[in-house]
This record gives sequence, C-alpha cells and structure tokens, in this order.
Amino acid sequence: MTQSNGGSKKPNPEDLEVYEPASAEEDHVGYFKTDIKGQEGELVSDDELPPEIKPDEPDER
Repeated sequence: MTQSNGGSKKPNPEDLEVYEPASAEEDHVGYFKTDIKGQEGELVSDDELPPEIKPDEPDER
C-alpha cells in the first residue's frame, strides 16, 4: 500500500482483487478471483473468500 499526503493508506491498484460469483449450468460453484484488470484469475470456493466479503448464509437454491 502507498501512503497519501493525509496519512491514510491508499491501496495499490495492482494489489486489488475482484470476486465474481461463478456458476455452471445454473449451479453456484464458487467465485472467480481475478486482479482488477481481469487478466488473470482462478476459481475459489466460498470458504476461500476473505471474511469481509463472505456471505452470512449460504445461498439455498
């Protein structure tokens, strides 16, 4: 992270990760984790999500 003039930490854009819900044939299979540019990524399970974005309850379908 870099620091701005105000002293607060500002995230480095290259360190940001994006999580998109992933499904196959309408079944939830996890999340696609990628960098902010969407150029590299991997499929991760619900258990591998960071705690701050993990859903409170599993999606019942």
